[in-house]
Amino acid sequence: MWVNVIDYWALWLPLLVVVSLHLLEFSKSQTGALSPKDVPAVMRKRLQIYSFQSEEEYLDCHIKGAKRIDITDIDTDAFLMEIEKKYPVFCYCNDGKQSYRYFQRVQGTQKAYWLAGGLVENASKIAKYCVWRVFDD
Repeated sequence: MWVNVIDYWALWLPLLVVVSLHLLEFSKSQTGALSPKDVPAVMRKRLQIYSFQSEEEYLDCHIKGAKRIDITDIDTDAFLMEIEKKYPVFCYCNDGKQSYRYFQRVQGTQKAYWLAGGLVENASKIAKYCVWRVFDD
């Protein structure tokens, strides 16, 4: 039987390469992206939490312990200089787009997480980790 498989290696090799590349790309794209069900496990770790929200968005709702980063004042390189290397980084914003750019840079240097979809999509699912603005009537 193995003789037949070995005889057809030219047919199996491209298939193996394509499947391997697909799995590698899938694992890269999923690395660090969090869904709401993953947040409790991540929040039990010692993290550096960074919010890439505007000041108004941050005051309305942010994750407990998050430090707000003003993207108009700091670029990705300066942000990398600010973070501690020994703790994982958790990046999020309201829609997930601004934080993703910073997350990608951090992920190349250390363990990082990113809230896929941002707070707008996930706030109700992770409400116990959020600080909400209280409006007085």
